[in-house]
Amino acid sequence: MRSESIQRYDEWNDIVAYLKPRTEPLAIAKTMDVIRENNLPKVFLDSVRWDLLHLCIESEYADCVEPDFYHNLGLWYLRGHFPCGWEGEFPEGSLIVY
Repeated sequence: MRSESIQRYDEWNDIVAYLKPRTEPLAIAKTMDVIRENNLPKVFLDSVRWDLLHLCIESEYADCVEPDFYHNLGLWYLRGHFPCGWEGEFPEGSLIVY
């Protein structure tokens, strides 16, 4: 598995290059109304972009490392919510969800 993991790591940039143009339009489309209605700063969109991209990366590498953090964030997005912070010191504490 180690040589397979090294090969998969070497594909990281290609995978990101493939995923980014697919996740960014989705992030924009799904946040446009929320940003406008709540006058949210650019950092909100940036955070959603980051989360969606890393959710997909985490899924792509599920054969090497079990999905965890971004998978859990993704469940909130699928329910129509936006993870927007963490209360407490990670990993203790809790996720703040809008």
